[in-house]
Formats: sequence, structure tokens, C-alpha cells
Amino acid sequence: MGKLDFDNSSSVSQPVKNFLNNNIETYIDKAAEYSKYLEGSPNFVTYYSIDMENSTTDPGLGTIIEQVGRESPIKYNKINNLPIYQVGESQPSFDYSEDTGLDGSMNGTAVIPPNLIQPQPNDYLTFTYHQRNSSVLKLFRVSSVEMSTLNTKTYYQITYVEDNGVSLSYLEGRQKSEEFEAIYENIGTGKLPIVKETTYRFSVELQKVIDKISNLYVDDYWSEHLNSFLYKSGEFSWIYDNYLHYFINQHDLFIYENTLLSNILVENHFPLTERDFRSSFYYKVINNHDLTTNYKFNNIPNDRLFSGFYGTFQNITYQPAPVNSDKPDDKCCCKNKSLSLFDFDLSDFADNDIVDLSSLSGIDPVSQVLLLYMQEKTDLLNLELLQELVDYLMDQPKSINLYIKIPVLIYILRKIHWSLFYNEEKEIFV
Repeated sequence: MGKLDFDNSSSVSQPVKNFLNNNIETYIDKAAEYSKYLEGSPNFVTYYSIDMENSTTDPGLGTIIEQVGRESPIKYNKINNLPIYQVGESQPSFDYSEDTGLDGSMNGTAVIPPNLIQPQPNDYLTFTYHQRNSSVLKLFRVSSVEMSTLNTKTYYQITYVEDNGVSLSYLEGRQKSEEFEAIYENIGTGKLPIVKETTYRFSVELQKVIDKISNLYVDDYWSEHLNSFLYKSGEFSWIYDNYLHYFINQHDLFIYENTLLSNILVENHFPLTERDFRSSFYYKVINNHDLTTNYKFNNIPNDRLFSGFYGTFQNITYQPAPVNSDKPDDKCCCKNKSLSLFDFDLSDFADNDIVDLSSLSGIDPVSQVLLLYMQEKTDLLNLELLQELVDYLMDQPKSINLYIKIPVLIYILRKIHWSLFYNEEKEIFV
């Protein structure tokens, strides 16, 4: 159950089979865990969760004059796009007052799935009601919370009532602590489903940069005919890096979670084991944050290259030697038998003295990002540097240097993007 069956005559490669089956299993696991809540479509609301840490009085003590207003000591965290389920049709209720007459309001119930927030009475949420020619935003107060457990997962049913006496602008202004974003596609994946709004906005821009750089690399170096990334080193010669392809596959550098349309799964045309890979330049990058070791080339005999290659591509004759190899083949026509990723003296940065981006002024944006990664200072990365990085790469001609550098750069940027949804303090709401 949950897998595709391929017969022995199938032309689908093993990496593609693995990729498809892994994605199917992930979807089934996620759907099964949340099937109780996914019976209908979610409603996305703006939710105001009481910030116990920054409220000066415990809301549960009953000593608060007003929840929202000038006299309120309560702070709220605003959460955009929080998904809630099983939203019942709101029911009107009416109260009669000798002063105001008949006063109407709306109330309803909803379910909040596991691992999102821990709702409390006197939280607030907003719904947008669409009418024929307009829409109305209504503010509701959580009046009660019931907790239930299903398969060790805790979920909540809330009852909410319309609160016409509360100023949303006051809640948004004086009483808002921080703003967060709920990310629907992260639910059930192990990633943080709620992150700070600033983190979310940065992740969106970072992903755009990763996509642009990835597309640039594919346009410049991808051979669909050979299912390989190649650097054209001469009129009829190309450089093919077997270790690079292993590195790309190992980290799914050209696999995208939200679409299958642009995914690239490359295959190593020569057998390569994990033990072989450990001697490579790329292994140093991954495990030691080491970008100082020179990249070295080694000639591969032509008779080992014909398998899987056709026509004029018989002159693809190179792959990098292990980093400890100091005797590349003399027949290698690549001018650089050894290649450094940096064209300046790295000793200037040996003491881990990067305190801000001004320390890297005068250095190209690619090298800046690589140095930040080496010294584990990627928290200094900002949108301005990311834009400079894209502009710089767009202006560069194809080169053996960028053939090697860009996949390393994509790996680093994807790792930074990944960390945004795992490194924040977990259990912030649950």
C-alpha cells in the first residue's frame, strides 16, 4: 500500500522510482494523521493568542478590568493564516437591554488540529464574511476550549462569540507582542508550522533566490540528452563531474517540494560509493564547512566514458580526483590542474573575525556567502546580499569555477532555508 509498482521492463530509473514512492508515502502519512480534520476545507483566520510571557497579569486570575483596551495588561501574539476545521455555521444570538434594545451577535465552533497552538479563553480571531458587493471583517472572542486526544494527538474544539465592544485597531496596536505566520504546507511534516512573520518573509525571498540560481545553472550546464550537468571546455570537449552528480543527488538539489514540473534527478554514469565520495571536495564542504581545499582534476580514460554517452559527447573526459590527490594526469587538458574557490588570501579571515557584512566589503557576493558558511555566520545573510548575489551571477559567463561553485552555493542556501523552520524555539505555541 502506498507505493507504485514498476515491472522489470520499466524505463523509469531507480532514483525516480525512489523519489515518487517517498513522496507518496509522505503524503499518505500526513493525510492519515490529519484525516479527521481534512474531511472539509480549512478556514484560514487571523488568530490572536494570549502571550502569557509578556502579559503583566495572569488572565486566569480574574483580576483584569478589560481584555482589550487602555486598562488591559494582556499582550497577544498575532498569527496570520491559521487553519481551523469543522467551522460550523455561525448562529445569531440576541440580548435585550433597556438602554440599547435588541442587540445581536454571532457565535460558532471550530476545531484546531494538533501541534499548532494551545488556545485559551479570551483569545481572539477574525473571520471575513463576504456579502454581495462587499466583505465584512468580524472579531470573535474564544469563550471556551475543550481538549480531546486522538491517537496520542491533542486537538481542541473552541467556541467563539462575536465581540462588538472590542477595537481591533487597539488589539493590533498597543496589545500586539509579535506577529507570526502559519504555514499550511508544513503541518505534519516535522517543520515548524508557525514561525515569526519576519522569518517567513525572509524564507519566501530566499526561496526565490534559490529558484533563480537553480534555473540559471540548469540553463547554463544541463544536458537533457545525457541527463547530466556538463561544462563545455572546448569546441568538442566537456567536463563531467561524477562526484558533483553524487552530491546533487544526495541532497536533492534540484528537487522541489511544491511541484514535479522542474525536478531533475541525475544519475551517476560511473559507479561511486559513499566511501569514494568521502575523499571528494564536496564531502569536505558538507561535513567540515571546509571550502579551502583545492578542487583537483583527474583524467578518465575514454573507453570508460562511452557507456551512456553518444555522438560528439565522446570527448567528455574529466572528473575531479579525490582532494588528497596531488598528481593529476599530465594529459588533462584543463589548464587548472587544481582550482581554488577563492581568488584572494583566505588567511585574512582565519581568525573567525566576521562580525558583520562590512567585514566582507570588496569581495564578490558568492565568496561572501561561502565565507559566511565556512565561519557559521549565515545569520548575517540579508535580502540585500541575496539580491547582489543574483545580479552578480546573472552577469557572469559560464566557467569551470561556477560549474563547481553554484551547486555548493545552492546547497548552502537550501540548508539555510531548511534551518529557518527547524532552528526556531519549538513548542512556542503548543
